[in-house]
Amino acid sequence: MTNLISEADYLKALQSSHRRSFRELRAVAVAYNPDQDTVDIIMADGWRIQIDRAKIAELAMLPPSALENLSLSPAGVAIELDAEDVHISLEGLLATIIPVKALARRAPAMKPVRKAFAD
Repeated sequence: MTNLISEADYLKALQSSHRRSFRELRAVAVAYNPDQDTVDIIMADGWRIQIDRAKIAELAMLPPSALENLSLSPAGVAIELDAEDVHISLEGLLATIIPVKALARRAPAMKPVRKAFAD
Protein backbone atom coordinates (compact mmCIF):
# COMPACT_ATOMS: atom_id res chain seq x y z
CA MET A 1 0.00 0.00 0.00
CA THR A 2 1.42 3.39 -1.00
CA ASN A 3 0.94 6.44 1.18
CA LEU A 4 0.32 9.50 -0.97
CA ILE A 5 0.45 13.06 0.18
CA SER A 6 -2.36 15.43 -0.62
CA GLU A 7 -1.98 18.30 -3.06
CA ALA A 8 -2.39 20.74 -0.14
CA ASP A 9 0.45 19.07 1.80
CA TYR A 10 2.65 19.13 -1.29
CA LEU A 11 2.05 22.86 -1.84
CA LYS A 12 2.65 23.57 1.85
CA ALA A 13 6.01 21.78 1.67
CA LEU A 14 6.98 23.74 -1.45
CA GLN A 15 6.14 27.04 0.22
CA SER A 16 8.11 26.08 3.32
CA SER A 17 11.13 25.16 1.19
CA HIS A 18 10.87 28.42 -0.73
CA ARG A 19 10.81 30.48 2.49
CA ARG A 20 13.75 28.53 3.91
CA SER A 21 15.80 29.14 0.76
CA PHE A 22 15.75 32.87 1.48
CA ARG A 23 17.10 32.36 5.01
CA GLU A 24 19.90 29.92 4.19
CA LEU A 25 23.28 30.89 2.84
CA ARG A 26 23.55 29.01 -0.44
CA ALA A 27 26.28 29.01 -3.04
CA VAL A 28 26.06 28.15 -6.71
CA ALA A 29 29.79 27.76 -7.38
CA VAL A 30 33.09 27.29 -5.57
CA ALA A 31 36.62 27.09 -6.96
CA TYR A 32 40.21 27.31 -5.83
CA ASN A 33 42.17 30.17 -7.43
CA PRO A 34 45.83 29.06 -7.43
CA ASP A 35 47.12 32.41 -8.73
CA GLN A 36 45.85 34.24 -5.64
CA ASP A 37 45.72 31.21 -3.29
CA THR A 38 42.07 31.92 -2.53
CA VAL A 39 38.79 30.05 -2.42
CA ASP A 40 36.21 31.85 -4.56
CA ILE A 41 32.55 31.36 -3.73
CA ILE A 42 29.61 32.64 -5.77
CA MET A 43 26.49 32.89 -3.69
CA ALA A 44 22.94 32.24 -4.91
CA ASP A 45 22.15 35.92 -4.29
CA GLY A 46 24.79 36.84 -6.86
CA TRP A 47 27.56 38.14 -4.64
CA ARG A 48 31.06 36.74 -4.75
CA ILE A 49 33.31 36.01 -1.78
CA GLN A 50 37.04 35.52 -2.08
CA ILE A 51 38.75 34.05 1.01
CA ASP A 52 42.48 33.53 1.51
CA ARG A 53 43.07 29.80 1.83
CA ALA A 54 45.27 30.38 4.88
CA LYS A 55 42.21 31.70 6.76
CA ILE A 56 40.30 28.44 6.27
CA ALA A 57 41.73 26.06 8.87
CA GLU A 58 40.46 22.93 7.10
CA LEU A 59 42.25 23.89 3.85
CA ALA A 60 45.32 25.76 5.08
CA MET A 61 47.57 22.72 5.44
CA LEU A 62 46.50 20.95 2.25
CA PRO A 63 48.65 21.18 -0.87
CA PRO A 64 47.19 23.43 -3.58
CA SER A 65 46.87 20.46 -5.94
CA ALA A 66 44.36 18.86 -3.54
CA LEU A 67 42.05 21.87 -3.87
CA GLU A 68 41.38 21.39 -7.58
CA ASN A 69 38.38 19.21 -6.72
CA LEU A 70 36.51 21.57 -4.40
CA SER A 71 32.77 21.18 -4.81
CA LEU A 72 29.50 22.20 -3.21
CA SER A 73 27.06 20.03 -1.34
CA PRO A 74 23.93 19.27 -3.38
CA ALA A 75 21.99 22.00 -1.53
CA GLY A 76 24.85 24.51 -1.92
CA VAL A 77 25.22 25.04 1.83
CA ALA A 78 28.67 23.46 2.29
CA ILE A 79 32.05 23.22 0.58
CA GLU A 80 33.25 19.66 0.11
CA LEU A 81 36.56 18.05 -0.70
CA ASP A 82 35.72 14.36 -0.67
CA ALA A 83 39.26 13.05 -1.26
CA GLU A 84 40.39 14.72 1.98
CA ASP A 85 37.10 14.09 3.84
CA VAL A 86 36.59 17.84 4.30
CA HIS A 87 33.10 19.35 4.66
CA ILE A 88 32.81 23.03 5.56
CA SER A 89 29.48 24.69 6.31
CA LEU A 90 29.18 28.04 4.51
CA GLU A 91 27.35 29.51 7.47
CA GLY A 92 30.08 28.39 9.87
CA LEU A 93 32.87 29.50 7.54
CA LEU A 94 31.45 32.98 7.08
CA ALA A 95 30.77 33.31 10.81
CA THR A 96 34.43 32.47 11.44
CA ILE A 97 35.82 34.76 8.74
CA ILE A 98 33.57 37.79 9.22
CA PRO A 99 33.45 39.11 12.79
CA VAL A 100 29.96 39.65 14.11
CA LYS A 101 30.94 43.23 14.99
CA ALA A 102 31.50 43.94 11.32
CA LEU A 103 27.94 42.89 10.52
CA ALA A 104 26.22 44.57 13.44
CA ARG A 105 24.88 48.05 12.94
CA ARG A 106 25.21 50.47 15.78
CA ALA A 107 22.23 52.53 16.64
CA PRO A 108 22.94 56.26 16.86
CA ALA A 109 23.46 57.59 20.35
CA MET A 110 20.19 58.62 21.91
CA LYS A 111 19.82 62.04 23.47
CA PRO A 112 18.27 62.04 26.92
CA VAL A 113 14.52 62.42 26.78
CA ARG A 114 13.21 65.43 28.67
CA LYS A 115 10.04 65.07 30.58
CA ALA A 116 7.21 66.85 28.82
CA PHE A 117 5.61 67.83 32.08
CA ALA A 118 7.69 68.70 35.09
CA ASP A 119 6.25 67.79 38.48
